Amino acid sequence: MNAGLLTYPTLMAADILIHNASFVPVGKDQEQHLEMARNFAQRFNHRYGETFNEPYPFNFGNALVKIPSLDGQGKMSKSENENATLYLADSDEAIRKK
Repeated sequence: MNAGLLTYPTLMAADILIHNASFVPVGKDQEQHLEMARNFAQRFNHRYGETFNEPYPFNFGNALVKIPSLDGQGKMSKSENENATLYLADSDEAIRKK
């Protein structure tokens, strides 16, 4: 089993909590990570006092926000195509083009 399966949700929860986010735009496939972040916040606050906000999904009505790729087609994903990802090593021109 890949360690990313276990560490990625925890890292995402840590990112959400460290920024003290109240509402987080997440896709349907990330909903469980937000639930994990809320669980971590509740447990920490219960033990050590009110420290973290409990994050909730940012949505419009009952549908969770869908975060599209840079070209507006499909989901945001590095594996979708080269133009769907901004890399730190990209030149300014490449970033503008994407």
